[in-house]
Amino acid sequence: MNTFLNTLLLSAALLFSASQVSAEPAMPNQSAKGAMPAVAAHYLLKSGEQQANWYLIRETDQVKTYNQTRQQGELWRRDAQGRIEHQRLFPADKKVVEYTQGQLITMKRLPEWEHVATLIDHHERDSLKKTGERQVLGQTAWVLEGKLHGADTIIWWLPALQLPARMETRVGALSSVMELQSTYVQAPAAWNWFDSTITDQYDRIDASDFGDMESDPFVQRLLAQEGHGHHHH
Repeated sequence: MNTFLNTLLLSAALLFSASQVSAEPAMPNQSAKGAMPAVAAHYLLKSGEQQANWYLIRETDQVKTYNQTRQQGELWRRDAQGRIEHQRLFPADKKVVEYTQGQLITMKRLPEWEHVATLIDHHERDSLKKTGERQVLGQTAWVLEGKLHGADTIIWWLPALQLPARMETRVGALSSVMELQSTYVQAPAAWNWFDSTITDQYDRIDASDFGDMESDPFVQRLLAQEGHGHHHH
């Protein structure tokens, strides 16, 4: 199963995978899970000569992300029973694609909530070695290093925010970097991609209807982008 991070970094070969949990033992001193505070964060993603502005808005039971360069957003929501539902936002097409937890399970794309909310599987994070600390945007970050799935990996982890300040993966000369630019307690007003006043104007498509919509140009393009592996998740 490809993962949430596939929407973040632009080089699929270097991505982390929730289905490939490291066999190395977790390091309790690095876990420090704690509560995940509400936060809005702006990241810059770089892979080769490509780069993208990427935004995260995390609330108690809701995580929204938006790739400004690709003009695509994602919303993950968890209900009181712990069920997860997912929406994909396509403002240029004025479309929202909706997935229930059952559909996500069938598609083998149901992530752990913590993975969605912190951007990395905690088993993988805990398998890395803490090599130091540094200050990032006024907060202490742990420098974690090691190999994940054949890629040399460095993560600057912010335990207070439960988010990475920087993630870099490298295989040979190929590298992908995700770097935090700024954080806010509440999302700025301009980050309004998911406001209902906007999305209520969009067509909503149930993912289970794709089979009946194969002649629809939007669905055709979406399935072609994803390929057989649905690699944007």
